[in-house]
Amino acid sequence: MPSVIEFTMKARPGHYDDVVRMYEGFADAIIDGSPDAEFALITGDPASGTVRGIGVWDDATTAATALGLPVFEDFMKAVSPHLEEAPERLELQLLHVHARH
Repeated sequence: MPSVIEFTMKARPGHYDDVVRMYEGFADAIIDGSPDAEFALITGDPASGTVRGIGVWDDATTAATALGLPVFEDFMKAVSPHLEEAPERLELQLLHVHARH
């Protein structure tokens, strides 16, 4: 069953744009470099500093492997100084998708 990973970060004041830019680069790299990653969405709220990534993977096992990839480790090293607190990771099952093409 496809797995959805929601990874939420809270940017320090004045660092929202930096976090967004780094997250976008990471999302592009992880999707392009991981055949088991289907797609990623990055959402955000500048007023609260919240930046949330939502990635869809083939299954939970392959989603978990992303945590050990060098691209993830490099991203976390780069983005951590821009965050107020540790990111929150939530794993969900993908139950339904309806999209217009």
